[in-house]
Amino acid sequence: SRQVAAAPIDIGAVQAALTADGLDGWLLYDFRGLNAIAADITAVAKQGGHLATRRWFYLIPATGEPRGLVHAIERHSLAHLPGSSQRYAGREQLESGLRTLLSGLRRVARSGARPARQ
Repeated sequence: SRQVAAAPIDIGAVQAALTADGLDGWLLYDFRGLNAIAADITAVAKQGGHLATRRWFYLIPATGEPRGLVHAIERHSLAHLPGSSQRYAGREQLESGLRTLLSGLRRVARSGARPARQ
């Protein structure tokens, strides 16, 4: 599958804004393409026409390297972005992975899909 080059995220500018706002990080996440903001910023949906159908998370910390959490089946979902990614398979690994991803962070901005309320 062919990857489409995305406009790179200016990690330095994001980190400067996070620091200026007193935030420890920004968590972008999506599930089945429901979060247009996260999809546009990360260009996940533009990678070879692939639509990620599993949850993915991308954390830009105020300092340090960005890191992601992706489902093992879609392990390349964030490969085009700066930083490293860990994999999860199943609810327990997802929860553990999120705890690890957010470890040490107190104030985190987020952009994500919310489930519809029934």
